[in-house]
Amino acid sequence: MKSLILKHAPQQSNDYDCGCFVVHFIELFATDPPDDFSSKAALDAKLSKSWFKESDISRKREVMRDKILKLRDRAERDVAGRDA
Repeated sequence: MKSLILKHAPQQSNDYDCGCFVVHFIELFATDPPDDFSSKAALDAKLSKSWFKESDISRKREVMRDKILKLRDRAERDVAGRDA
């Protein structure tokens, strides 16, 4: 099995957005993959530092936080409903 090493992929500029970068990268990769995995030039062009902006990660962090809070609230309602 060949490895895919991306030397020029977008990079985080802080110590806390690694998970957001990974999630965003995987979502983009799954919805719009490179056309040719055998061409290093095609991969480098598609998966470059300009593939997404750091501001996308700020929005991703907010979306993830909102989803987590909604799931927490739903779980709390479910538990309260069972205890009633």
